[in-house]
Amino acid sequence: MIGFSVVPAQAQAPHIFYTDLESAPNKGGKDNGGAFVTISGKRFGASAGPSAYVTVGGGRAANYPCWSDTKICIQLGAAAASGPIVVTTAAGTSNGLPFIVRPGRIFFVATTGKDSSSGSYSSPWRTLLKARDSMKAGDIAYAMDGVSQTNDDGQGWNTCFLMDSGGQPGMPIAIVAYPGATVTMGNVNGHPDSAIRSKGHPNNGNWVFAGLTLRGKNDAVNLAASDYWRFVNNDISCPNGDEAAGCFETQLSSYIKFFGNNVHDAGRPTASALYHGVYIGTDSNHVELGWNTISNVHGCRGIQVHSSPLQGGGPMILPGGINTT
Repeated sequence: MIGFSVVPAQAQAPHIFYTDLESAPNKGGKDNGGAFVTISGKRFGASAGPSAYVTVGGGRAANYPCWSDTKICIQLGAAAASGPIVVTTAAGTSNGLPFIVRPGRIFFVATTGKDSSSGSYSSPWRTLLKARDSMKAGDIAYAMDGVSQTNDDGQGWNTCFLMDSGGQPGMPIAIVAYPGATVTMGNVNGHPDSAIRSKGHPNNGNWVFAGLTLRGKNDAVNLAASDYWRFVNNDISCPNGDEAAGCFETQLSSYIKFFGNNVHDAGRPTASALYHGVYIGTDSNHVELGWNTISNVHGCRGIQVHSSPLQGGGPMILPGGINTT
């Protein structure tokens, strides 16, 4: 008779993939507890507890608005410092992702707010356009459940949210859904065509958009001639899209991070082969895409990377700035 025993598998330590914000203030905002940061990864467990917590630069996070096996929301709190974000559970300690605690203001937008208010947690603004027009480099606006911007912003660019300014390197401007909130920008009917659009000059960059529901006709997001963009954990769809475009589209824009987004139902059933789910266009360099879900794309490709001659002629400018004739 042969005997054997079963050895229980050892639980694996948690692992962090990415965060929505890479830097933020640790004071201001709700209860002066600083910014909320969403951490995405795996093996986090079901909830926070004595053996399950997050540290930022060695200091424990103040609050945990959400905790699941794949996502944790933290409020930084006064103990947070510049250094790695680390998740600890009973199974062990995660890898660390760098984070910078920096100055900046924190604002809030709510359906019950007024644009004449201060934008604080207890006295929020009413619209995302007020946030856009009021924020400076390093500022964050959290949009509460039900906030939407689905109409043309009146700037003449056929978009709901035109950016004519931006943040600075290391000090982006951020529009983020409050933990657990559904926040919608854009619509699928083409009035206007896109949810978010940059005006097309270098000062437009250094923005973060996270946790939002983004809708558009041909493109929900159109980035042109500007750098440093971070799109994280957004739900992006353009079911009526067509033409030479993409539901998420860039041209001449670099240093883009596109993490954890769900791009789906992009393109009408008879869409042109020139239409794509994600279209990284002419001379867009240093683009990072990871942990995204791209599905049900009509037209051509889920992700298309392509560079064409500028102004309809001249040398071909390839990604990386390599010129060919």
